[in-house]
Amino acid sequence: MIRNGIYTDGRILPFGNGTICLKRIRNRDDKHIRIYRKHAEDGSYLLCMVSGIENNEAAYRAAVTGWFREYARVHLKEKADFYAKEMQVTFNRIAIKEQKTRWGSCSSKGNINFNWKLVLMPEQIQDYVVVHELAHRMPETIDFTNKITIPGTFSHTADGGIRTRVPVARLTDFESAPL
Repeated sequence: MIRNGIYTDGRILPFGNGTICLKRIRNRDDKHIRIYRKHAEDGSYLLCMVSGIENNEAAYRAAVTGWFREYARVHLKEKADFYAKEMQVTFNRIAIKEQKTRWGSCSSKGNINFNWKLVLMPEQIQDYVVVHELAHRMPETIDFTNKITIPGTFSHTADGGIRTRVPVARLTDFESAPL
């Protein structure tokens, strides 16, 4: 759902374990939007949008989501590579999409899809989703819960189940978010 003013100067969005603030920098270029991330003085992040384009929220949405998609591609691939090595599994490729009801999925061919909005969630949830999708690549006879540990995310129950320690992050809850 897109509402007016989402991509205005000063808008704060969740970003991993912190936040990222949109910073609009006006210039004379009325044909392009340049996006880059930098550290703010307080340690948070700024996502700078440099352009002279006015009154075109669709263009800003496309530019901002494009930046988040590229960031997700690199960031989630690094996580998948790390956990795949730990879990001794392989995957074919990673794709970044904007699914309506899923944070991630894994095909029988080893292709893993992640929702770009996952990078807006806390790091532990990102790790949990990555490990969950990689677990689909393990033989069914292997109990992956004893093979990999994500600090602070889950523990084993007395009956052999898993108890999560991260907040439940449903995509339907996230749909009310500004992006």
